[in-house]
Amino acid sequence: MEKRSLENKISIWLEISRDDIETAKACFETKRYLWMMVICQQAIEKVLKALYINKNQITPPKAHDLVFLAEKIELLKECSNETLKLFDILTEYYFGTRYPDKRIKLGKECSSEFAEIILNQTKEVLTWLLEKLKK
Repeated sequence: MEKRSLENKISIWLEISRDDIETAKACFETKRYLWMMVICQQAIEKVLKALYINKNQITPPKAHDLVFLAEKIELLKECSNETLKLFDILTEYYFGTRYPDKRIKLGKECSSEFAEIILNQTKEVLTWLLEKLKK
């Protein structure tokens, strides 16, 4: 892939991620915690895909599992246990909210306190991932 094309693809993933995290904040403020969780997952996924392009110079896989994506860019060894747990939680919400029985269960578990913790962790992880792109 041509360098300019790569940089353009990376900037598009990052622009969408910025939009996602702003949407996640709005979902939190309006108490739409399940959607906030899904959008937090999407924000991180997009930065991981930007990192994938940066590292491998090719289009990232059409995958949504955050641990899988981090593994594909050899980032797992740098992830704290807290970050890996966040990846697992967000991936569970991303897939789980699609199915009525799982969605009900997740909805009951997703209090405002839990959602706030996840939103703050997501913002911290996004900052860390974006720093990796600058290196």
